[in-house]
Amino acid sequence: MHIPVLEQEMIELLDPHRGDNFIDCTFGEGGHAEKILAKTAFSKTDLSQGGLLIGIEWDKGLIKLARKRFRKYGSRVLLVNDNYAHIKEIVNHLGFSSLAVKGIYFDLGVCLWHYKKSQRGFSFQREEPLDMRFNEKQQLKASDIVNQWRAEDIEIMLRDYGEIKEVKKLSKAILKRRRERRFVTTNDLITVVRQSMPNHLKNGQKTIRKVFQALRIATNHELENLRIALSASEELLMPQGKIAVISYHSLEDRIVKQFFEHNSNLEVLTPKPVEPSRLEVRFNPSSRSAKLRVALKTKSN
Repeated sequence: MHIPVLEQEMIELLDPHRGDNFIDCTFGEGGHAEKILAKTAFSKTDLSQGGLLIGIEWDKGLIKLARKRFRKYGSRVLLVNDNYAHIKEIVNHLGFSSLAVKGIYFDLGVCLWHYKKSQRGFSFQREEPLDMRFNEKQQLKASDIVNQWRAEDIEIMLRDYGEIKEVKKLSKAILKRRRERRFVTTNDLITVVRQSMPNHLKNGQKTIRKVFQALRIATNHELENLRIALSASEELLMPQGKIAVISYHSLEDRIVKQFFEHNSNLEVLTPKPVEPSRLEVRFNPSSRSAKLRVALKTKSN
């Protein structure tokens, strides 16, 4: 089971009450959603009555698991298999364009399920197909990027999304390898990284992790989707509603920080991002890089 990161801090800042409506943009295994639904229920004993929660999840495998697990909430939970970049279209399609939305939240981390059960190459610790798609209907796979993109585009991706400095050496090694044999599995890529950048691997797997991060972001257009979703979320929120975002690397955090600070309709509630306690990191190491930012909508559009 995926352990929700910064769960208590997010709940305290969102401050859900009975009957409030929320949108969970990264439903995953529903960890944060369970707490929200408990707080917005009309009764502690009957969870099927209370505020509405729209759960957006791009991965078909996760949405199937969620539908089974959240049956007890009845019509309070509406689960949608789609990209959160389409949040406005989703709400309109459901017929809730006038819904009073008290809060919209994102947990941008990759679910443990993706690493351990999806078999799509999200983890560099397993040999799996080099896929990395959150939704298998997408055309672009991670293997397509390393097998087909131009050297210049691979360099930009590694530098911008992985924050890797010596990108030319690695991109040349990728092109050399694909002329000999196509990239198929995660181990194909890991071998090239290890051979081309040995000096970066003395202190563990940091460079490999960055390469995988860059490929995943590029494959799923994560940063572009986040920008679109933040703007749409602000429009959907009722006045005094809140947006909360948990990010896991500086690229995401920078986008959220700038969006909150430069939007005149929003008041930043977290001048400094909320980070996990030492105790949380100890029991949930995947939380170590998490940062939570929350903003309040002070004006109507």
